[in-house]
Amino acid sequence: MTIRKLHPHSRRGKRLGHFARRVLTVLLLLVIGYGLIRLGLAGRTSSWPLADCTAVASRVVPGGIFTSTLFRRPLIYIGEFQLRYMVEGREYLLWAHSGWYDADQNFIQQRVAALPATCPNRIRFNP
Repeated sequence: MTIRKLHPHSRRGKRLGHFARRVLTVLLLLVIGYGLIRLGLAGRTSSWPLADCTAVASRVVPGGIFTSTLFRRPLIYIGEFQLRYMVEGREYLLWAHSGWYDADQNFIQQRVAALPATCPNRIRFNP
């Protein structure tokens, strides 16, 4: 029995090459699709329980956009609230965006100085 190698430029060799590429492409697309579906299912937070929270502090932070590298003066300031919430008897704190931002730091400080009576954000946790 003689084993013949297919010449890469022969008609049969080209057909096998195209077929192999198509199979690999389909397999790759299936793997990517499966990964995206798994990420979509893992990313659904609507079923996670909600935690009640309270705003306990506020601060004004630079927005990350600066005038130049030499002086590093912020062009925008962002107001944040520190939120406290409880999950299974443990207390957690986090900083969350208040919704206020402006170029005037004093303006933002006045807006976030009074803490909101109710929690401005919905906090969901992964049980």
